[in-house]
Amino acid sequence: MTRKRAVVYTRVSTDKEEQKLSLAMQREVYEEYCSKHNFELVEIFADEGFSGTNARREKFIEMMYRAGLDFDERVKDSDIFHTSDREPEFDYIITKDVSRYARNEEIGMSTAKQLRALGVYIRFEHGGVSTEDKNWKLMLTILFSVAEGYSQDLSEKIKFTKEHNARKLRYRPARLPYGFTWDKDRKIVKVPEQVEVVEYIFNSYAEKGGMILSKELNQKKIPTQRNHLWSSDKITRIIKNRIYTGTAVVHQTYKDDVTSTERKRRDESEFIIIPNAVPRIISDEQFEEAQEVRLSRVNTSIKKRGRKVSYNDTYFQKIKCGVCGKGFKKHTTTGSGKKKKINYMCMSRVKHAGCGCRGVALNNLNKGLEEININFLADTLKEQVQYKQLIDNLAKELARVEGTRKQLQEQIDRLDFECDSLSDTIKAFSEKGNRKLVNRYEKKFDITSNELEELEVQLESINVEKIQRLKQKVEQKKDLIQQLKKNQSFTNEEKLQLLQKVVVTDYELEYFFSMPNYDDEIQEFNSIFKENPIEVVRKLKPFGITVRRNHKEAREYWNQLVEDYEAREQHEKDYPYQDEEMLLAQQSEDWEEADRLRVEGKL
Repeated sequence: MTRKRAVVYTRVSTDKEEQKLSLAMQREVYEEYCSKHNFELVEIFADEGFSGTNARREKFIEMMYRAGLDFDERVKDSDIFHTSDREPEFDYIITKDVSRYARNEEIGMSTAKQLRALGVYIRFEHGGVSTEDKNWKLMLTILFSVAEGYSQDLSEKIKFTKEHNARKLRYRPARLPYGFTWDKDRKIVKVPEQVEVVEYIFNSYAEKGGMILSKELNQKKIPTQRNHLWSSDKITRIIKNRIYTGTAVVHQTYKDDVTSTERKRRDESEFIIIPNAVPRIISDEQFEEAQEVRLSRVNTSIKKRGRKVSYNDTYFQKIKCGVCGKGFKKHTTTGSGKKKKINYMCMSRVKHAGCGCRGVALNNLNKGLEEININFLADTLKEQVQYKQLIDNLAKELARVEGTRKQLQEQIDRLDFECDSLSDTIKAFSEKGNRKLVNRYEKKFDITSNELEELEVQLESINVEKIQRLKQKVEQKKDLIQQLKKNQSFTNEEKLQLLQKVVVTDYELEYFFSMPNYDDEIQEFNSIFKENPIEVVRKLKPFGITVRRNHKEAREYWNQLVEDYEAREQHEKDYPYQDEEMLLAQQSEDWEEADRLRVEGKL
């Protein structure tokens, strides 16, 4: 019997020592659980100190990545995963209960659906619920909703406690700033090696700025508080934090609800100042001088700087490093004659994080694209399945909606007739002066009128045109796909429409292409018909085409490979291998060992 691959996900809400002991116990329990239920335990993903109300948990994101889902960091105040073309590395996720997995109904249900589409199921030990069950949607919707409600209630209590402590001038943060820690008596004390870094940042900020300081700290391999790389924005956050003068400023931000990832800033009048909250590291004068320098460097022009989506960048977020896996960043420089030159560099190399992958110019990317022939695109099962699903489901929903419209219209006509009859009856009894019967029929008229209004609202809410427009979009997409498949040659612009990513190494550019599909149309369908969504079909892996890079080092590299191959081919002709051991030596290009074995074989 084949053992199913499984991972375990567990989470503790804080990083206190007693919670770490609990985490170690959980590991033992789940190792026994997997052995008992014939699972092959692939890995245990354990998050420490992360809340379950959002998906921004280090190990949770890593687990989803290895299951075939990519976390979208670009969407603000929302945790969204996208299905990738990677094969899942396991078949099951085992966790204690829904609150360990997520205290957010939207995240819990959306990821469960995406994982099911990839063939990965979640088993919740407590309650015996699994996404393999027939009624899993109903059960998990209820359980996630309860878990989210509990978190909301707990959040309100925590907020009240924090504000109460702040107004009593007690500084009790969830996480202490860089430079401080708790001692065994729960007093805030300095961390000597981190204090040196803080002092160095404040003393050097005016001369060097955030970018140079972050590069220096990374080159010295000095980590941040959470063992990450330094960046200019992390330096700025330290410079802006008044806590290093010993004074804490709290109650500055808030969240709309417990599941929100966006914090909003309160008015300064609502801030709470706590003097002598922590031991002082710098003087008030140092802090004010640093603020003056920081503000003098802020661009106050109408045209704002900062991160923005490069809408005119044809390779935006499509270039990946073949060495470290990071994305490439666009750089524009001015060469001779003030002519702009566009290059792309590995983000890891830009941050001096150890990657030495060579950058690539925009012109070279375009030249490589021109060399590629993609005229062999074939029909794919995914597009056929998606098209059939959409057309069939749209036909069913259109028929259902038309049926509902007809029923509503019949009810409206009947109630309209009843209202007319009641109106005539009320008029007749009113003329006769029978007030008692008039009141009785007026009540019936009001009830019937209200029912009529509700039905008319329902009728107006049914948008047949929206369904028909979606159907038209599906047919247009089909025409586009068919046209592309018949195309005998593609321009660079057409190739870019099909390009998914470019993997860059020092000597190669590998372009990955895939045909258009109906993912957007399925997403729109699911947003209209939430009660009857279409399951997302697993993405097919894009096909890759490799192009040699054309710079001096790359040419030398490929020439040497050709020379080595020709020498090896000639050697094998001159000295046919005598046994398996000699063959292995030849394949590893260990010619001296191959000659020694050949001589021994002749003796």
